[in-house]
Amino acid sequence: MALAVGAVIAFAWAPFIYQFTSEVASDRRSKAVLVAWTIVSIAAALLALVAAIGVLRSLKSSRVFAWIASLVLVLTLVGALPGIAALMGLWSSRDASKP
Repeated sequence: MALAVGAVIAFAWAPFIYQFTSEVASDRRSKAVLVAWTIVSIAAALLALVAAIGVLRSLKSSRVFAWIASLVLVLTLVGALPGIAALMGLWSSRDASKP
């Protein structure tokens, strides 16, 4: 569930960040950072969505995707809360085959 929430937040965050590229005060370097952050947010959202679907379907590779998606969500800062919650759930899960 935390991965799905993180995906929604990251998808909503990406256009919000991207809108600042049209500001008058943004130069090439700040635009590059904003575009990179937008791309990372979209990638994190897609990865979290794939991981959440995989966890719901109990796929074997979903645990790896969930770990990666959780870490990337934490690195985007805006998805840190759901990302940390997903990491805690993955860390505390007892059965490695079912995350």
